[in-house]
Amino acid sequence: MDLSVTGLFKKENGIAFILFFLLSLITVMPILINPGWPMNHEGNSFFIRTAIYSSHILSGDIFPIWSSLDNFGFGSPQPALYHKLFYFISGELYALLGYGYIKESIVLAIWFWLFIGAYGTFTLCRETGCCYWLAIGGGIMLLSSNYTTTNWLIRGAMAEFSGAMLVPWVLASFIKSIKSNRIQLWLPISFALIFLSHSVMAYFLAIIFSLALLFLILQQRLSLKNFRTISLIQAIICFFLLVGIFLIVLFLIGQDYNMSRIIPDHYLPENQIKPLGKYIYDAKWKWGVKWTGYTVALDPIVLMLLLGGSAFFYFYNSQQHQFLQGLFNNISILVLVIISGLGLFLQTELAIPFYRYFPGANFIQFPWRLLALLTPIFITLSLSIINMISSKVGVIFVTCCAIVMFLFNGAFAPMKYKWFSVDHFSLEAMQLSAFDEYVPVKYRDFSKNSYNNVIKKMAAEGSTIYTPQPLKETTVRQYLVYCIKPNTVVLPEFSSMGHTIKIGNAPFQRCNERTDFSSLCAVSLPAGESRVEIHYPTIFSTIKSIAK
Repeated sequence: MDLSVTGLFKKENGIAFILFFLLSLITVMPILINPGWPMNHEGNSFFIRTAIYSSHILSGDIFPIWSSLDNFGFGSPQPALYHKLFYFISGELYALLGYGYIKESIVLAIWFWLFIGAYGTFTLCRETGCCYWLAIGGGIMLLSSNYTTTNWLIRGAMAEFSGAMLVPWVLASFIKSIKSNRIQLWLPISFALIFLSHSVMAYFLAIIFSLALLFLILQQRLSLKNFRTISLIQAIICFFLLVGIFLIVLFLIGQDYNMSRIIPDHYLPENQIKPLGKYIYDAKWKWGVKWTGYTVALDPIVLMLLLGGSAFFYFYNSQQHQFLQGLFNNISILVLVIISGLGLFLQTELAIPFYRYFPGANFIQFPWRLLALLTPIFITLSLSIINMISSKVGVIFVTCCAIVMFLFNGAFAPMKYKWFSVDHFSLEAMQLSAFDEYVPVKYRDFSKNSYNNVIKKMAAEGSTIYTPQPLKETTVRQYLVYCIKPNTVVLPEFSSMGHTIKIGNAPFQRCNERTDFSSLCAVSLPAGESRVEIHYPTIFSTIKSIAK
């Protein structure tokens, strides 16, 4: 199957395209037509991040890396260190639609990602040999699945949701690369997009794919002899062209921050492992009843198709051995079985040593996040088995199953819990850190040194600081400072190596630092009044700085 960008829109795929387009829209309609937004684990943080991106995009800062309003006005590299792609889409939409349409912007972004996930699962099913109509059923099942709806509706985990919707694409291109003995260009592209959507998910995919490749090589199902090395070089170049600058910024700015703060003891993977029975049935979870919990239960219809189809061949096929041999001779199926096996292993207590000692593994926090990988795989495997039994009878049966899954999607359940208002949403000074992960490690007592307190302390030294404009999300902030005597004035700003200062008409300079105000931006000023501009780091200024 052609996985090139032009191949995605072949004429014969038109029905799938239109159907997923419409069903994704129907899925988000209950949110769109009702006022407000339902309560969720993230509150309105995805509104805030969307507004931050929109504000920067409108000012020409397309991929923001610094938020001037975070930490209650001290600023932070939250856009650089956090997952990006969902908010680039929702921020672009908000910039286009304008003030007052932030809810519509987020709903449209969810619609877009649901479509991407459904079409990607359709593509994955086709790559494994499913007939056209079964593959369409697979796409419908993904956009209606428990974990898809949990991500965007209950958890409000928009970054993870967008990454999950890209997983079928990277799986399909990974399989095609194995079958062709060369890395397809769509693999580094889709992998880079997942990295920008949710970097931890990309990290785990890299680990799992590497182990799957190793297994295939050891089993002599994959030969490196005929592998086209040039395709690997092209893939590496393509990946770093897409994400290289973000990796550089992450390294340069991230050194001052401790992202491991997001893993307190109760968020360590070893403390988040669920009993395997919870993946099969969760009696306590009812859609629409509450938002404070979540379910990790796999979709019963998908499990029924997967287990029922497998059992049919095992018990009723007189040639089980030939069937199993043929099944595992299908490299596409074998790859998905290996990957799903690794994904299931990582849900168990046997994987605790891996989470404890493998570098970076504990950043997944919740092992059940790998349902983003397991859900499209189980859907594809179940439909592949149905396709082997009988594609004609299977189409009718799977169509009925897909319709049932869609109609009973948790997004359509009447919600008995509260909705919060978004009618008058405005971007104000806030704090996006859950565990001070966007507060510099060296800075002490952030809770005691508020924005206004820093200004008061400077006033006690004879340096009065004015902000001519209210605090807003921007790439430049201006201060007027009056000093009774020359002084190294501390501004209420966290600084980074990307910050630059302009005093009046003098050339740009870097932030100074006072030992008693570590991590804050200090500037040496003469007696009298001075106009000081803080220029925050951007992608373009970072590139320019690196070039110098």
